[in-house]
Amino acid sequence: MTEARTATPHALFRRDFVRRIDALGYLEDFLVAAVATILCIRAFLAALDYPQLSGGGLHIAHMLWGGLGMMLAIVAVLSFQGRFWLGFAAVIGGIGFGAFVDELGKFITADNNYFFQPAVALIYLIFVGLYLLFRALGRAVEPSPQVALVNAFDFMKEAVLRDLDDDERQAALGLLGLCDPHDPVVSSLSGLLHDAQTVESPTPRRLVRLVRWSRSYYGAAVETRWFRTLFIGYYLVMAVVSLVWAVANIGALESLERARSLSGVSESAFASLGSLLSALAAGALVVFGILRWRDSRLSAYLWFERAVLVSIFFGQFFNFYEEALTAVFGLAVLLVTLATLRYAIGQERRAAARLTA
Repeated sequence: MTEARTATPHALFRRDFVRRIDALGYLEDFLVAAVATILCIRAFLAALDYPQLSGGGLHIAHMLWGGLGMMLAIVAVLSFQGRFWLGFAAVIGGIGFGAFVDELGKFITADNNYFFQPAVALIYLIFVGLYLLFRALGRAVEPSPQVALVNAFDFMKEAVLRDLDDDERQAALGLLGLCDPHDPVVSSLSGLLHDAQTVESPTPRRLVRLVRWSRSYYGAAVETRWFRTLFIGYYLVMAVVSLVWAVANIGALESLERARSLSGVSESAFASLGSLLSALAAGALVVFGILRWRDSRLSAYLWFERAVLVSIFFGQFFNFYEEALTAVFGLAVLLVTLATLRYAIGQERRAAARLTA
């Protein structure tokens, strides 16, 4: 704690940027709420043939409702204490941001064109950037003593606002274990946590129970022949589809060259070429993964993950550029595939750690 209280410019800078160790959950809630809002707005407007909330020659853009949502989120975190309000601000702020950025097309075109086709791709690019930023802000690294102590205080604050359960107390004590035990603040807070009345930890939610069951099931299934056949077969089909699609659309290169010779690069040629190169890259990465399967499942999974990430970060951008919101269905499949892969990678790493322990 001595270093954290030093009044040097460097220490003051670090004091103002103490991260929340649970920030990633709130940031993900924000992102999910924003994406869901855009999808709901677009579906609602399409179903009702794009009505306008207007009267007397006025048009109330839903960007204004987005501003209201973001304002409510800011007021909530500035006015109230507790994690409930952080969750409230994450969701309401995400809804507001989604409603705001959905009208991007109006503000990047001279004729205020909400239906500007590349706008959806640009919105997707914004969310990809936010996702990468949020993952960086919430990355799992061991907190410094200062960060651990500040976050432990949050648990004590929650104990005052509501009942503290056993899991929360153990989490707070674990954070204090990273701090200087000779610091009087640490010892005092540790004593308060040990003496605090706690309630029984809530029953794990169905999703948590499902994850625990799936972990035990995965360990038994991964060694079976049907699992290997199904897993490899899925990614083999993915590679074949990507490569065949790329070969079938190789004419996009000729289209691009023709567009250059006429009047610059056309939007359709640009999107086709981007989709072509992404498909080729994803297909090649899957082939590398299949070739690595016999030597190491973990290595194969990592190559498959790279292929899916190429499709999400690059291929889907061009799909949204060309197909607007119909590309959402392809993105949903890729996200489910990525989640399954990351779960399998985690299981393989845990198994490897047990073998080396």
